[in-house]
Amino acid sequence: MTSSSHPRCCRPFIIIAVNAILFALLASFLGTSHPAYAELPPETYVQGTQPTLTATSSYPAIDDGIATALPIGFPFTFYGTAYTQFALSTNGFISFNTLTDSAVGSTTLPTASTPNNLIAAFWDDLDGTSTNGKIFYATAGTAPNRRLVVQWTNTGFYSQKTPLGTFQIILYEGSNTIQVQYRYLVAQDGRAHGNNATVGIENAAGTAAVLHSYNAVGLTSGQAIRFTPNGATYDRNPTAAYDGIVLGAGATVSPAYPQQLCPANSGTWNTTPTFYWADSGAGVTYRLIVDSSSTFRAPVIDQAGLTATSYTPGTALIDATTYYWSVIASNANDATWSEQWSFTTNAAIGSPPCVPQLVAPSHQATGVSTTPTCSWQATVGVTSYRVVVSPNADLTSPVYDQAGLTGTSQAVSGLAANTSYYWRVSAVNANGATPSTVRSFTTTVSVPPTVTTSAATSVSASDA
Repeated sequence: MTSSSHPRCCRPFIIIAVNAILFALLASFLGTSHPAYAELPPETYVQGTQPTLTATSSYPAIDDGIATALPIGFPFTFYGTAYTQFALSTNGFISFNTLTDSAVGSTTLPTASTPNNLIAAFWDDLDGTSTNGKIFYATAGTAPNRRLVVQWTNTGFYSQKTPLGTFQIILYEGSNTIQVQYRYLVAQDGRAHGNNATVGIENAAGTAAVLHSYNAVGLTSGQAIRFTPNGATYDRNPTAAYDGIVLGAGATVSPAYPQQLCPANSGTWNTTPTFYWADSGAGVTYRLIVDSSSTFRAPVIDQAGLTATSYTPGTALIDATTYYWSVIASNANDATWSEQWSFTTNAAIGSPPCVPQLVAPSHQATGVSTTPTCSWQATVGVTSYRVVVSPNADLTSPVYDQAGLTGTSQAVSGLAANTSYYWRVSAVNANGATPSTVRSFTTTVSVPPTVTTSAATSVSASDA
């Protein structure tokens, strides 16, 4: 099979070189202009099944395993053919053919070379075994609106200790729609955001495909890409709404991924920071990892067994140094990584406030009042808050912008009915401002007034 990937003996050196070249570009891509963390809508937890993985003759290590003849749970039509079973590879794709190889090297689509008849969410040389990774699948819901969810959890790359994150493929009954989505992408490097991966779908003959990306940095935490059937092909929506479903190992809910609060991503902090993160819900203990390298190969802090949601190191960090940090939440069933954030130390400054956590309206909420009350949790080190509401995702041309707030809620006015809005809260003190993530919501649909006729029959004004 033709592949852009290199032999494994050479990959670590090539990856290091590529990452060095891309570092400057990624600084803007992963910098402070991005949301503080991936904001997801409320999630429904479903206990998943872990498939039995089989090693292949080409790649005998189980990190390149396959599983075949797995049930979809309903008939699903893909490129005109109905299927009831699928196969999967640990390397980030599923196929409706019987796989014989895990296909380590990704390629552009379409290609006649196998594998074909596939859906690739993150086709790369992946290895979940080194990062406590798992693969789950489950058919959720009831007919005629069931979903097959296939989820790669804490998946990493071959020979690397930091996972790239968790992502899913979802098949929808009836509509035969496909969605690939990225719950969170952990590492701050180009590879974790797609620069060696294939994302797309391809037919059984390898003659037609809808390619989202190939070897291109561009995937982000919380992103959803939807492929909708349209005749002999599919329409692609790279900004689809995230589907709030997550799979885990047991009947007990897995920990939510820990949302970091401070030091804020890409910020500047003093050399004696206290690390804060949000409660992960079902997490029992936490592990904090801090390193001056994004590979986490020689952490300066590796503190496990924490039961609180903060930690103050006993030794100051080195001045004028960039550090990377993540938190792992664990319970009896599962462990979940946070994203990987970075900050740079400066002993001469004070610390900005922590990231404020938004409460309401929930992300992607609908039917919201045109005069909603936006609320958030109090954060550490704050003097005041600023609320911005805009019809634009980048928060330009705001319809509401109020600074100097000292409470944790604010009534918003000036919104139109049946309109989508985006909002954010920034925490402010003398050392700077720290933004929250950006949430979206849609206001309620306006209802036409009713008119009473002489026969005492009520009709809408639009029908009168």
